[in-house]
Amino acid sequence: MNKYLLSFLIIFNITFSNEKPFDDYNKVQMRFQDYIQAVDAKDIEKMTDFFYYGKGEKTIFHFGNNSPLVIYEKKELDEIFKIWKQSPKSEFNRTRLDKINVAPRSDRKEEKLCTVDVTYSRLGDSDQLISQSRSIYHFYRYKNSWIKRFIKKWKEWKIYMVVDVDIEPDS
Repeated sequence: MNKYLLSFLIIFNITFSNEKPFDDYNKVQMRFQDYIQAVDAKDIEKMTDFFYYGKGEKTIFHFGNNSPLVIYEKKELDEIFKIWKQSPKSEFNRTRLDKINVAPRSDRKEEKLCTVDVTYSRLGDSDQLISQSRSIYHFYRYKNSWIKRFIKKWKEWKIYMVVDVDIEPDS
């Protein structure tokens, strides 16, 4: 009986594991918007849930002309967000997403990579413009292990790199 069940599962997995073209635009955009809500709430614990770090992997931040900042552990990211929360840069009420583009970078069988190019405005108490910025967020996700894959094929999208870029003037 177990031999037949195992055979069925293997055939089922092979038959239905054909990769489709990237179709996660909405999922990535919703995940990013959830992250922005955590930023607006200045909820450090929730913000760190959107990033990947650990097990030899890293998250990279590259802001302005500074050297890239490499994060290996959650506690490092917590410290960075605590410093950010106390800085004048965090004195805004909400973030308005002015322009958001999701673009796939790789759609390999075992992983998916995409970028979110976003221009956003930080708004104060009476919706006055405090600042406007543009950043590129790099997201990825991997498949769950083969047993978990039957329940949920992919892990959640995680941010692994953030790069600030100059805002291009409208032409």
